[in-house]
Amino acid sequence: MGGLGGRRRGSAGGGLADDGGSVVVVRCGHACAVGAAQNGFAPRREGVQFLPGMAPLPRFDAAAIGPGVTLASGASARVWLAGPAASGGGGARWAVKEPHAHLLAEPAFRDGWRDEVRRSAGARHPHLVAALAYDPARAALALAYVEGVSLAALLDLGRARGERLPAGLVVRVLLDALSALEALHGSLVDGQALVHGDLGPRNLIVDVAGRASVCDLGAAGPPAERAPFRGSAAYGSPEALARGERSPALDVYGLGVVAWEALRGERLFRRATEAATLARAAEGGAGPLDAGRPELAPLAPWVAAALRPEPRDRPSAASARAALAGAHPAWHRARVGAVVSSWAAGELARRQGAGAS
Repeated sequence: MGGLGGRRRGSAGGGLADDGGSVVVVRCGHACAVGAAQNGFAPRREGVQFLPGMAPLPRFDAAAIGPGVTLASGASARVWLAGPAASGGGGARWAVKEPHAHLLAEPAFRDGWRDEVRRSAGARHPHLVAALAYDPARAALALAYVEGVSLAALLDLGRARGERLPAGLVVRVLLDALSALEALHGSLVDGQALVHGDLGPRNLIVDVAGRASVCDLGAAGPPAERAPFRGSAAYGSPEALARGERSPALDVYGLGVVAWEALRGERLFRRATEAATLARAAEGGAGPLDAGRPELAPLAPWVAAALRPEPRDRPSAASARAALAGAHPAWHRARVGAVVSSWAAGELARRQGAGAS
């Protein structure tokens, strides 16, 4: 499934997977509301539910623990926050993603949702999304909740403060994302390569421990010469937007756009309308990262390589990660987490208060 669509409600960001943890995310418009699995999370094992081609997931009963505080809601699903009692009182808080019931009667929607659940169930990596429990009656996914916000929310918070994100923080986020892509582009899910297909700042979540995760496998799919592009046009590559080509190079390109925007604090291809954004992104071509910003010169060649117009000329995720690590020092996670905790303090406190009852 792609994004939720419809008008966004609730949080603009969400939790994040820690090492050994997992995330399930829902996009609403262009926002993520995320819950993540903490180490040691153990949902109630009332049975095991299988979908065709899907790893087994513990079963849970969404009706017994909800409805909770809404984190996000759109045209196709709702994400809500359940309290610690949902996980047996062990202190973990759950985020539950639940499709709207009437849509599950539509075969196309149901098949797409099944694919997303299957991918999430199979995607086990410290910086990738993964489902932990499934309610077959309501087709809902459950996760423990972890504090954090999307990179998009962090950029918005920085603009409100009159500050840009430090380059070392951005590099740390990019390195984590590339680690996830390296695994995804290998044989992580069902023994096959998978292209994320929708890498944008709202699908990169940074938590208070300073870790970043790639979220939302709703637009993901295997490499293909012709496939519909289901991501955000502002982060789509020219070949994907113009010809429907889906390859790992699409994800590297999307991350290059994210890097350019996060480092400069400016939009690259986004325009006032979706049609104008699509036309500009399909054209491609970005100005030098360090134009008027000489302090970004060490990162300019890396961004330029990720944004090369021909997919065969872009580096793989593994090569890009190695090159980025040598181009600029990444901040330590504790320093990244301190920025998230400080800048997003109001939003994190709001969620804490809303879910306290």
